[in-house]
Amino acid sequence: MGTKLRRETLSEQVALQLLDHIRTQHLQPGMLLPSETRLCAEYSVSRQVIREALRALQGKGVLTIMNGRGAVVRPIDREAFSFVFARAIQIDTHSLFELMEVRLALEVECARLAATRRTTEDVAEMREVAAQMRLHLHDEGAYGALDLTFHLLIARASRNAMLYHLLDSIREASSDAILAGLRSQRSEEQLHHMQESHEAILREVERRRPAAAGLIMEQHLSGAAATLAVSVCEEQPVLATQQ
Repeated sequence: MGTKLRRETLSEQVALQLLDHIRTQHLQPGMLLPSETRLCAEYSVSRQVIREALRALQGKGVLTIMNGRGAVVRPIDREAFSFVFARAIQIDTHSLFELMEVRLALEVECARLAATRRTTEDVAEMREVAAQMRLHLHDEGAYGALDLTFHLLIARASRNAMLYHLLDSIREASSDAILAGLRSQRSEEQLHHMQESHEAILREVERRRPAAAGLIMEQHLSGAAATLAVSVCEEQPVLATQQ
């Protein structure tokens, strides 16, 4: 931590040095950084520079500054990603297509990994949610929330925290559009097909068949992407998508 700093943009340099310190010292979420007094001495800079550096890292989701404790390493969570996706959709409607492509890549891999790494408890939770989905097939609000939970359970069963947080962020960014889609083009046949797709994914995850789980997830989400394309071509005001 005693690296000599250049005199320009000191707070940015300190922020970079702190990131390096977190990495080299293997600081885990919840662990404290050195006190402001110690950091001032280490870098030979003012308390204001240290505070600016800490605030910058807090803004990036690396740290949490806690009154009375200091700067604490923050765990990875969806907040580090969600703003980017939400902002992209607000700026450009075409980002919804890109979002579907990203989601397709992530969720297919989640399904494959879940089929390999899932636990008995994971399957039990997925079964319960899938059963609730069938009970609420005609309630788009409840079904949409359960749909979100189901996909996140698969992501959690992948045992890959990055995949889980990315998926959580992406689905939250598009949640309003997804809910709107559940309210449109919902024939009885479409509703049952949508539910059966979820149950088929669950069966393959439970059977520990990664290739089959990934394939069904790909087909499931490709159908949603195709519905989105039709919806936009028809200039519908909502994202029509099957979940």
